[in-house]
Amino acid sequence: MEFEDVTDVKTKLQKKLLNELAEVFLIKKMRFDTVINALNKILDGFTEEEQNKALKKINITKEFPEINEKLIELETKLKESNTKLDSTKTTQKKERAKLTEEIEN
Repeated sequence: MEFEDVTDVKTKLQKKLLNELAEVFLIKKMRFDTVINALNKILDGFTEEEQNKALKKINITKEFPEINEKLIELETKLKESNTKLDSTKTTQKKERAKLTEEIEN
């Protein structure tokens, strides 16, 4: 392989290094995707509790299970509040109807 001058050497070397670097990143991405796909397949076979245990073991998340539990707790509180609100609305409608009836009589 012959080179015309120093810039030609530099250009070809840069091109070769960039190609190798791109290949390294591509290989890393492919390995990462392979690991993620395998992990997803394994976790699909677990119950939610087993999934949480597995995720904690590999330190994939420390906060996600806690966030999920907090979300469930907040959803429960929201349902309770909505139930109370519906009950209050029903009670107010009954009282309004009773008062309206008293006024009309």
